[in-house]
Amino acid sequence: MPVKDARNSRRALAVEVKAGQGDAAPANTQPANVLVVVTDPSTGRAVTGLAQGNFQIVNHFSLPNQRCGFSNTITTFNDVGTGAYQFHVGLSADIECCTWVRGDYLMQVIVTSGSRTGQGTAVLRIR
Repeated sequence: MPVKDARNSRRALAVEVKAGQGDAAPANTQPANVLVVVTDPSTGRAVTGLAQGNFQIVNHFSLPNQRCGFSNTITTFNDVGTGAYQFHVGLSADIECCTWVRGDYLMQVIVTSGSRTGQGTAVLRIR
């Protein structure tokens, strides 16, 4: 069991990630939805005022017939002002015939704000 270090918890961010299909569907190129909630674990307060550059998204693993992924392809970004951040992720535009395929895409979202960082995971289901 890891030992908790109070100094590190003051530098951490709590990150919760939820993903939704949105307009994405097999064989299309429409964006999917991602909601990220960022909280200060020491105080429980929302972390607001972050910009798109504070977020990194990583698409892990490949699905059968998948030609491309969505790592760092945030197409729209919205700071709701409550610690919640909404964005759309699209597919890599530089790969020909890049469309969504049916399956479960695994994602990791890393949030950095100054010297503070946090990360969370989600499953994006395309049906």
